[in-house]
Amino acid sequence: MLGYGEIIQPTGLLRVVGPMGNRYRATVVEQYDHVRSAQEYIKVAPFSFNSSRRAVPVTDGVQGEVLALRNPRVLVVPQTVLFVNKGADDGVRPGDVFQVYTVFQDELRGGTIERQLASALVVSVRSRSATAVIIELQRGDIQAGSLARQVRRMPS
Repeated sequence: MLGYGEIIQPTGLLRVVGPMGNRYRATVVEQYDHVRSAQEYIKVAPFSFNSSRRAVPVTDGVQGEVLALRNPRVLVVPQTVLFVNKGADDGVRPGDVFQVYTVFQDELRGGTIERQLASALVVSVRSRSATAVIIELQRGDIQAGSLARQVRRMPS
């Protein structure tokens, strides 16, 4: 993703349980793919779920676009991970919901038509980008450049 960094494909989740001399010992908590000893490790922010907080509808949400899909496919399915070019610097928070859509010219009637493609839940936020998971899919033709509009925002 030009100017936004690299796409990281997690293969597992480890919990560091303590040092052993000049090394650290970890336990595999979850495994998503083959975990190899030569892989890089990154620290993840702790997750705290508050079931009483819900994203509220907004009409003036942040507007951006899809930077990339984590696993580009011909057709997208629910639970597909995508990256949006808006992040914490724009007020995006985990729990926000983006509507993914496209706009095209209606050759028969004139004017433009907005076509809803999906709704995506933000699960991780960096300063200039956000990672979201598709939670509702209307059309599977989402691609880099598809438009994204914040339609629900987590309260501060």
